[in-house]
Amino acid sequence: MVQSSTTRSERPVPGAPVSGRAWLMLAMATVGFAVNFWAWALPPLVMGSLYGAYGTYGAGLALLAVVAAAALAYTLTGVRAAAEGGEHTPRTDRPGGHHTAHTTA
Repeated sequence: MVQSSTTRSERPVPGAPVSGRAWLMLAMATVGFAVNFWAWALPPLVMGSLYGAYGTYGAGLALLAVVAAAALAYTLTGVRAAAEGGEHTPRTDRPGGHHTAHTTA
């Protein structure tokens, strides 16, 4: 049976330019890997080095408490204001002033 030319899958040509979508997917995968790896690897490395330096987990737990308190403070102030539609003042430090998108929606 002969396949029509419209349903036949084309193989990529070696050395052909890569599309922008492929580069975007590669960038997203690289950033995703880096973020997930360090979120998984960094806390045990920090806790282990602090335990090795001080012989106790107290310094690591204190550091964890400080980071958690900072995250709570940011959530209660910045994130809550943004979620409730707090006042937004446009930046005026850009050359040309504030620009809008000129949409009808």
